[in-house]
Amino acid sequence: MNLLQTLRLIEEIYTFRNGVKKESTTLHQAICDMLKQKYKQKQMMDQAGFDLLASTEQHRQSCSEVNLFYQFLTQSYPVKELLYYLYVRSLAEKELAIRIDKIPSNQDVRSVMISSQRAFKLARMYFENVLALSQHPGIESGADVAAENFVEVAIQDARIEELFNEQSNKLQLSFFLMKLLNEFKHHEITDAIENSRLPPDQ
Repeated sequence: MNLLQTLRLIEEIYTFRNGVKKESTTLHQAICDMLKQKYKQKQMMDQAGFDLLASTEQHRQSCSEVNLFYQFLTQSYPVKELLYYLYVRSLAEKELAIRIDKIPSNQDVRSVMISSQRAFKLARMYFENVLALSQHPGIESGADVAAENFVEVAIQDARIEELFNEQSNKLQLSFFLMKLLNEFKHHEITDAIENSRLPPDQ
């Protein structure tokens, strides 16, 4: 498969996995289940799985979206990080009123953009949850500041990667979702370090 076909299939897989109710289901298992539904003959299913793996290996070095999928597939990124990514992806789809896996077949899925205002809204939801879980005082104002700073840095980074459109004030959606995932991963690591410093219960 070429890169655009691989990216489109990855989005189909994400949509399928997002519809799976059992949280512990790995991406690998979801792919097997999806291919079973899609292809009735085992030989065709096996070939489709092989093609996906080959294409993932071929494109992951040159495409960050494919590499992210590879990290989920190999569980280098655990299932809870996959679930978080799928969650914010679904929120973005609702904000943009689209289905990423249903955009026209001649359109690169990486061409989907999100405005800075909508990016701020998604980031604010994330930081509200983080501050609420930590029982932080002044959740609303704290979330606003954190979200503003986060989006500002994301836009700066997107400019460097040429993934920000100055005229429309929009940045690439997949880039922004990966930024949110990295923030989630960073928060997890910080929590783990802080918890390791806590004195044992008396």
